[in-house]
Amino acid sequence: MGRLRVAGAVVAVVAMSWLNVVPSAFAFELTTCTIELASNNGVAPLDEAVGPGAGGTFDDPFLVDWDGTVDWTGSTGGTIVKNGLAHVEVFGLPTPLGTFTGHNDEENTTLSGTVGVANNAPFEVTGLFYVSGELRGESGPVCRGSAWLKLTGDPVGTPLFYVALGSLIVGGLLVGRSLPGRNILQGAIGGFVTGLGATALAVAFSVLPLLENTPLALVVGLTVVGFVLGYFDIRPRTSPSGEPPSEPPSETPVQP
Repeated sequence: MGRLRVAGAVVAVVAMSWLNVVPSAFAFELTTCTIELASNNGVAPLDEAVGPGAGGTFDDPFLVDWDGTVDWTGSTGGTIVKNGLAHVEVFGLPTPLGTFTGHNDEENTTLSGTVGVANNAPFEVTGLFYVSGELRGESGPVCRGSAWLKLTGDPVGTPLFYVALGSLIVGGLLVGRSLPGRNILQGAIGGFVTGLGATALAVAFSVLPLLENTPLALVVGLTVVGFVLGYFDIRPRTSPSGEPPSEPPSETPVQP
């Protein structure tokens, strides 16, 4: 009974968490500021997007090539930013991408630059990514924004593809070794590793049913599955001889 209560609590917590997973609008969202993006594949122009505006949405992601660059021009909407700092996250995780606007003694309200894709990632990746960021000035946030970008190319054969397959295999083995009801920690770790592999494949093949919340849902969900499988002994109970226990004989009514 105690194990059932624990499992019920876990399921309830996960259910409440997933009920709060509300996909954001399919839009290139940007508050206060504006930005224009233009990508190339190192040889020719590839794609354009404007925020807020066309491109950079889930249905129409901004295309980026691994060997190319992205030119950007942004405006702070008339707000003068001094000693500003911009930072970028992918699926909510921080990245090395960041820009210090400088002292801005000229009081400019427009910034521009170029970002090399391959220079800001440890290895080649493809797939659909949710990117968000913020520009902060001395007095606080100036603008925030988010967009979808897609790194073009075939995911099969990339380092991320092999890392994902390895994670699925290792995670599956850990979950298997925790069965049935042998090792809760090993089951949870196996589920977590499996979730990372599933997330990598979902991103690489652009299959994100819960939009930017898909990675979190996969990792948390599969971790819980591994925990539950490692917690419960689902085998049928057997007698010392190895045979399933027989049903107790029903009481024979006593003849008067």
